[in-house]
Amino acid sequence: FYYVPNPQLGGQLLSTLEQNIVAQLGVDTPESLYARAVLLSQPGNHSLGFNSEGIDLINQLLVNFPDSALAQASIVHLRLGNLYREVKLPLSAARAFQRATQLTAECTETATQAYLGLGLIHTDPSLVAELMNLSLENSSCLLQPTGFAEEYARVCALVGDICADFRPL
Repeated sequence: FYYVPNPQLGGQLLSTLEQNIVAQLGVDTPESLYARAVLLSQPGNHSLGFNSEGIDLINQLLVNFPDSALAQASIVHLRLGNLYREVKLPLSAARAFQRATQLTAECTETATQAYLGLGLIHTDPSLVAELMNLSLENSSCLLQPTGFAEEYARVCALVGDICADFRPL
């Protein structure tokens, strides 16, 4: 852990961006909590230790507003799973990814990414292969053949030898 006195995103102070969100959406609304979690979980912030704060904000949303549209949105659970994976909490990540798969429709980017996330955190090669197959099945209906072949190669590069257990293109 290290201290960064004035973290920025896109040349603007994170504190200013967060204050703008609170001013527009309120401090304790589902929309504000999620927007602030998204802000803190931007790629440039990962090294700054903000993932835990993003996790806390999403969990606050899920606990305080369980019936809200955002709490029932698969993309929120996908983001939570990715944040948990970033901070090396695989069981929590698996629960969030699993919930995302339950809330999403097939042949969506969210389903593709949720199954991919599940596959990346499991250690059982046969389960990894099955989850990656589900991810690839979801992406196959979204992509043109060339794009799908590129995605297939990318997923194979992520999992190495397990790729031999994937269903053929």
